[in-house]
Amino acid sequence: MSRVLLIGSAALILFCAASPSVAAAPAGNPPLIPVGGWMAGVLNQLQNGHPKEARAALDAHLKNETDPQTRAVAHALRAVANGMLNDQPAMRIDMAEAISLAKDPAPFLVQQIQLGSRTDQGMALEGVARLAAIDPAKARELDEGVIWTLLQGFREAHRTTENERLVLILADLYFGQISSPDEFQKQAAVIMVARGDAQRALEYARRVNERAGLIDILTDRRYQQLWPELEQSSGVRLEIPARARLARADADFQAHPDSLALRLNLMRAYVDVGELQEADKVGVGFGRTREELMSLTGTTAYVVDEHADILSMLGKAEEADRRRAALVETWSDSRRWIISMAINRLAALFTAHRYEEVLRELDRPNRRYQQDSSPYAKQLLRVLRVGSLIGLGRRPEALALIPELQAHKADARAATVDALMLAGMDDEAEKLVLAALENIEEREVMIQSLRISDSSPKADDPLAETIRVRLRARPDVESAFQKYARDLPETLRRTY
Repeated sequence: MSRVLLIGSAALILFCAASPSVAAAPAGNPPLIPVGGWMAGVLNQLQNGHPKEARAALDAHLKNETDPQTRAVAHALRAVANGMLNDQPAMRIDMAEAISLAKDPAPFLVQQIQLGSRTDQGMALEGVARLAAIDPAKARELDEGVIWTLLQGFREAHRTTENERLVLILADLYFGQISSPDEFQKQAAVIMVARGDAQRALEYARRVNERAGLIDILTDRRYQQLWPELEQSSGVRLEIPARARLARADADFQAHPDSLALRLNLMRAYVDVGELQEADKVGVGFGRTREELMSLTGTTAYVVDEHADILSMLGKAEEADRRRAALVETWSDSRRWIISMAINRLAALFTAHRYEEVLRELDRPNRRYQQDSSPYAKQLLRVLRVGSLIGLGRRPEALALIPELQAHKADARAATVDALMLAGMDDEAEKLVLAALENIEEREVMIQSLRISDSSPKADDPLAETIRVRLRARPDVESAFQKYARDLPETLRRTY
């Protein structure tokens, strides 16, 4: 897709429910900014990639238009046209004018964020800040993909001040219903530790909702000064925050039983306290029909994906695989996000030593593994292929794939380590581990793969305990791990 159409499609979804780019939006949602009359033709020009013609039409009509709300929508449309034409100063002016004229600025601020996330990240950040101030509920509903694009842009450009400002806004909003708001609480706590504000750091750390996020804090040495108070307030096996979270999650879901985000949150809360049967009861209630599966998006689909995990923990591996397989069968051009769920299914089959099924699925001609995969996902697929070949005793075939695997190691370093260890290339794996531990962007994932947290996986799980033990037995790896992390104290570990 051209850059012009990419920018346009990101913003035009906010104007018209008939836009081609709104295919994944929940059915029945009204357009945020209604467009009618002469502006419908302008909208059509923008949707078809003709921003110059659209801008000329808008210029002509704005000369005589007096209604403030109509002018607001026209300026908003002209901002899209200017963004598509890479005229960022004019885009900013039009967005400011639209927001100043609008009866309700919130939808226009959402548009400002959408546009700016790709073309003017400073403008997008100002939009997030203002929306959070005037309408926190609407700010919490912002598209998570747009927010992550914005954060990634700040990080890649080394715009630390803006990145930290955005993280703190998101943490204060408790943003991220499905991807988990814990990530922003953790990042905010790190920012406050670095600023020497231990009290605020502790406040953010205590807002971490899920057990996995709390374990990250209690094992990563960046949070070390918070450990004593967090351990004391969390209780044995971290039961106190887990039970409090379950009570909140249950109340929230009972009040809004149609919310998939709240269903997922309750399911996760039951898992955190070890009540897997109750988690199963919550998860089984959605995604049993094709209609329900087709209604899922790249975020709400985790209701099905994580319910499959629960079934596996309950010893119902076949049912878990059928659950995931049904979701994967809804894969299409408009549902490319299913690649994530497809890879999760393959990983579950691999962990169960069902290597032939992994290879058979990878080689199915009607699958879109390569077309729909990010560089990270492509590397996971290589790792699964190499590991499955080794599991079947086809070592020469696996080793023939190692050079390609090594060439893409930066795309998924921790997964590449797993494949190298399975291939018996421990020295090469160690080099990757040490490099990842020294890289702040990769360290957390590597720590998670090396630490002891809850009850250890089965000793014969080739991607978990065997690899962890072999790596930690290497002196340089152990020294580097202890420099940046620790194992979870035994009194806090879950035993089920």
